[in-house]
Amino acid sequence: MFKFISCSSLLKRWTRLPFAFIFLLPLALYLTTTPPTTPLLIINPQIKLVSNTLPTPLIPLTNTNYFNWYDAETPTSYTPHSTYFAPYTIKPLSNTLYIGFSSARPAEWDGGLFAQYTANNDLQPITIVDEQGFVDLQPSPNNIYIPGVDPCCPDGWDYGNTYVYTPTTNTFKKYRNLPNVLHSWGIWYDESQSALYTVTGARTTTTTTPVPDWNRTGQILRSFDHGQTWTVLANRDGSAFPGQEGTGDSVGNHRAYDIIKFNNKLYLSWNDYLLVPPTYIWNICGLAVSDDNGLTWTRITDGLEPPLTCRTRLFIHNNHLLTLNNAQDELVAVNTDGVITTYPLPFQIDSWVYNYLATDNANRLYTVTDDGRIMRTTDFTNPTAWQPIAATNDTFVTLTYWPHTDQIIVASRGTNSNIWALDPATPNLNLPTAPTMTITLNNNEINLQWASSPTISQYHLYHSTTPYNPRVRPTLNSISGETQYFYQFQTPPTPFLTNHDSLWQQTSNTTITDTIRNTQFYRIRAGASPQLSPAPPTMVGAITYSITAPE
Repeated sequence: MFKFISCSSLLKRWTRLPFAFIFLLPLALYLTTTPPTTPLLIINPQIKLVSNTLPTPLIPLTNTNYFNWYDAETPTSYTPHSTYFAPYTIKPLSNTLYIGFSSARPAEWDGGLFAQYTANNDLQPITIVDEQGFVDLQPSPNNIYIPGVDPCCPDGWDYGNTYVYTPTTNTFKKYRNLPNVLHSWGIWYDESQSALYTVTGARTTTTTTPVPDWNRTGQILRSFDHGQTWTVLANRDGSAFPGQEGTGDSVGNHRAYDIIKFNNKLYLSWNDYLLVPPTYIWNICGLAVSDDNGLTWTRITDGLEPPLTCRTRLFIHNNHLLTLNNAQDELVAVNTDGVITTYPLPFQIDSWVYNYLATDNANRLYTVTDDGRIMRTTDFTNPTAWQPIAATNDTFVTLTYWPHTDQIIVASRGTNSNIWALDPATPNLNLPTAPTMTITLNNNEINLQWASSPTISQYHLYHSTTPYNPRVRPTLNSISGETQYFYQFQTPPTPFLTNHDSLWQQTSNTTITDTIRNTQFYRIRAGASPQLSPAPPTMVGAITYSITAPE
């Protein structure tokens, strides 16, 4: 057992020590508790280590409050959303990171800011864009290409936009020349032909708003002059819409989401809405391939059940083209022979994470999970090879690798949105094991209780009004070092009070009480404080941390 010793009591004890010892002790305590090189020490007379979780490996890229900075650098109509503001895409080119900040999730909220960060710690805005955010950036040797995800402010849906930035001349060009395009979701520059490809969601009529879903189409366009002019290569596959049957071009009767070249073939992700008027019955995405530079396309059907996640970026790693299944818990891999294989993940990728994969110079693959972890593997075909290297309570939205500094760059969303750098030399985390929870009903309250552990300093409890079902596969759970188990507790019908999977309590206690709801689901994580940025100077040292001693 432990008891709390007040700061004043501790100070009185210090006054009995020799002056030199009093002078040197604060410095010693500061050195032993400064992140990121030492564990957090809870100081008592025996200097006992009670937390075995190392401080964060995540170092803030800058000291900027990105939410406030974005708000100051953009027009008043570009108001950042308190939950979904974020840099949704970050791409490196030489010694510079190019960043696409969005007021909220792409195609949802007016406003986007294109910015750059150089290795000498210099963050600068380049320009605002007339779009509802960013979903992609495509660096080439000389330019950065940006698809216009949703024209706005004041642009409408009569044309879609493409943006081209040339760093050497600091020239930014906007081309508003994609007729009837509502959204440009992905862009790819093929150096071998000096050709720029973009994939869009367009309308099949000249009506601007509203545009019924049966009047939309996926499109593939190509430009040989860096976006100044475009040629439509493929569009609507209308076979799923009654009365609009046709062979189409297999690139989506609703949208096309991304395009990339792999093994001398073009691949794209297509999106269909299957419709029984006037109600949708399915929204499905898949892959198509072209071996003639986009002139004709064939849908890939083998090995693609269940369907794919629609908006995530296609990614090339270790002679495979990678994408994500619809449940976001399996990688779908196409090898150089065109064979498709799915590989289970021992975790789940969060929604609205478009750029969810990165590869370092040692050919290790990184991703971010829906519960705030950064995972790494040397073999994505083996579910047991994934290991955590950071565990947080934050919501990550993008990551990339920066060869110039040899760092993984990761970003989160919301009012406290941040961008961090992670050293690939960071060792794997040994996460503590979550305890077994006992749930009982006491009058009108739910009581949750679990056993204490000398190696665990904090517990993170989540609850939800919808089942986890399960969001992490139990058979793979322990292999990856994940520390959560899921519990379900059925209660009498009352109004729903919580959102899905919200962080409910962060506590060092081993018992907690909740209010009865309709149906409530719980999960628990064990560990120390969230591994985010290193503690600021005012939070370092024995006085700020809780001071404990044996009973």
